Amino acid sequence: MDDHYSKLPAELREAILQFVFDDLGNKAFVNVLCVNKTWHLDGVASLWQQVTLRSIWFIYRSQRAMIYLASIRSLVFGLDDGKYHQEIISHCGKLTLPHLQEISFLPGFSFKHISLDYLIPYLQPSLRKFRCAGVPVQLTFLMSLKSACPELEGIKVKLQTHMNSATYDPVFADWVSEMSSLRSISLFNTGSGRREDFNNMRCRIPLDFTLHHLVKRNLRSLELEHRLEDIDLLRSSPAFDTLRELSIIITPESVGRLRDFKILDKLHIYIDGVCSDDLLPSVTSLVNLRSLKIILGVLQELRTEHVMLLKSLSKLRLLEIRTSQKGHIDGFASENYLPLTVGPFNEEHFGQLASALPKIEHLCLIFNWKPISSHVLKTVAFIWPRIQYLALGYNIDIIESVIISHLDGPFLPCLKQFTKVRSYEADVSEDPPTVISDQEVEIERRFDNVERATRNLRDAFPALKRVEFKNSRTERGIVAREVRRVWPGNEQQWSRYRLNWEWDFE
Repeated sequence: MDDHYSKLPAELREAILQFVFDDLGNKAFVNVLCVNKTWHLDGVASLWQQVTLRSIWFIYRSQRAMIYLASIRSLVFGLDDGKYHQEIISHCGKLTLPHLQEISFLPGFSFKHISLDYLIPYLQPSLRKFRCAGVPVQLTFLMSLKSACPELEGIKVKLQTHMNSATYDPVFADWVSEMSSLRSISLFNTGSGRREDFNNMRCRIPLDFTLHHLVKRNLRSLELEHRLEDIDLLRSSPAFDTLRELSIIITPESVGRLRDFKILDKLHIYIDGVCSDDLLPSVTSLVNLRSLKIILGVLQELRTEHVMLLKSLSKLRLLEIRTSQKGHIDGFASENYLPLTVGPFNEEHFGQLASALPKIEHLCLIFNWKPISSHVLKTVAFIWPRIQYLALGYNIDIIESVIISHLDGPFLPCLKQFTKVRSYEADVSEDPPTVISDQEVEIERRFDNVERATRNLRDAFPALKRVEFKNSRTERGIVAREVRRVWPGNEQQWSRYRLNWEWDFE
């Protein structure tokens, strides 16, 4: 049989594979679809770009192991089954990964005190990026990273758990100075940015001397949980002309100077204090932005005409505006982010804003508005059919989305997370009897409602990865099992490493 597939352009072959991945919903199936040798090799290359250490363990004795190992670009440490496997680590450390470019250490809470030293055998000259979460970065590991990876371009560190991490030490600034290849750095600890955290030395990473060393080079990305007192430090540095991504804590006085950062693609800022009316006019002048996150440290009111200035940012794919302050919201059992006051702001304003931002994939606007839910959700589905994350305050009724889901086909086929909406309590316990004579019958009836609601959600949002129901303590386990039964694999996919992949303010 002629191998027509191999004669296709590489871009088209990649598009076909991606279509199969999306349609199957599980990349593992592609391994068995050996249409021909070219298909198999392309599938291996796509599937094995990012793997876990445990995945290597299952194939390293295979005769075709080198085909798989040569495809690996990103290696994730964080064993899936919650156990520490010394034999896997020792055996796999001897393997050759010729094209490895990135190592991620995301151990989860179970292994948050484990040393990074066992990663040293995996360090090699091809490595370009390193990131870790939940563990201290010791000086010995940094020195190994410098000697083994002379072309290292990026380092990301988050949720360090010890004061003895080298990033707290002045020697870290020296290490940064000696790493001339470094173009991207991200250092976060709590991710909260709260003022009280600044009084705690464990959260002050990096200190000013480190920042001075960082900005003396052509830097592409700078993400720091650091309160920048004077933004002129950046404006007058060599990094100013090359910086494309900036995540930083700034003072209200520095907001107006953001206008000068016109070449930024990404701006994530936490504003420590009461901000002036110049915030959104300044930010919306940066028309090249593709990612914008604004977190206000103080609850305040935004003017509608300023919110509508966001229409000028037509390249945006991520937009998030909220406060960092939390409190109890009516109808929600736990603390949530308090909504920002914007008035008047309704579904008509939202429609105009949405029409001007056609590329949005992640939207979070925690406002106190009370729109007609069905109008808002239909706008979202029409303008952003590929949206993956949606958070629109606490007055968007998710039941409306279920009603809409009775349309032909999925409502939002790519949505992975739908947050800050009314709970499903009404569906779980609708029409309760005045006297419950048979508790088992009542519980069974409620879970019939849970199953129906979950199936409707699955049909409307087939890519959704998280479902929660508000219910009593005694029912919680049964509800969880019901959700897993209707939505198999949901929970495991969502919290695989028990640490968020978000690398800045959360």
